[in-house]
Amino acid sequence: MGMILKELGRVAYVTADAVGTAQTLVTNATSFDTVVSHIVLHNTHTSAIVVTLCKVPNSGSSVGTGDINDEYWQQSIAASDTRTIDIPMYLTGINDTIQIYAATASKVNAYAFGFTMADQT
Repeated sequence: MGMILKELGRVAYVTADAVGTAQTLVTNATSFDTVVSHIVLHNTHTSAIVVTLCKVPNSGSSVGTGDINDEYWQQSIAASDTRTIDIPMYLTGINDTIQIYAATASKVNAYAFGFTMADQT
């Protein structure tokens, strides 16, 4: 059976506006590895917004809280623009996450796509 691209996570309106309060977009489940192939971001605001993605390792097999060292990608997205981010990220630990926050809350939608597979270790 082949691998099928699927939606891994969705945040309709990112409300988090700082790294310590980042919202979880994708969580790696028990007994799986997750490959995030791309993330689609849409800014609904009338001004540009800086969006940041964090790759956060688990904390004792629980979901961790992102900090400045977990920032993986950051870029300004123009008003009313949609951006597709093609940067592969691999999550292999239970409850490893991709988290997101935006400089202006409740104006950016985020969708993550990729694959899950049985734990490869």
